[in-house]
Amino acid sequence: MRHPRDMGTAEVEAFLNMLANERQISPSIHNQALSALLFLHREVMAVDLPWLNGLNRPAQKRRIPSVLTREEVDVAAVAGAGAGAQGEGASTTAFEP
Repeated sequence: MRHPRDMGTAEVEAFLNMLANERQISPSIHNQALSALLFLHREVMAVDLPWLNGLNRPAQKRRIPSVLTREEVDVAAVAGAGAGAQGEGASTTAFEP
């Protein structure tokens, strides 16, 4: 095992590629590993490695928010009102814009 100070671009890229391809980690974990390497080199070892800034970060998945329709809200409110103590005071009227 080599000291991180002795490792170059190829080894760091190989490590990050192994995480992504073999271990199939999520993009957020991949970004965390890259940030940890950047922190280690800059803050702990006081070594600025410009090539480390140029490494590509994986793209995050775009998530579409789930939005209930008015009908679904009405159904949920009615179901909640009939739930007993937890549903007490729940409104069953639809919200108007």
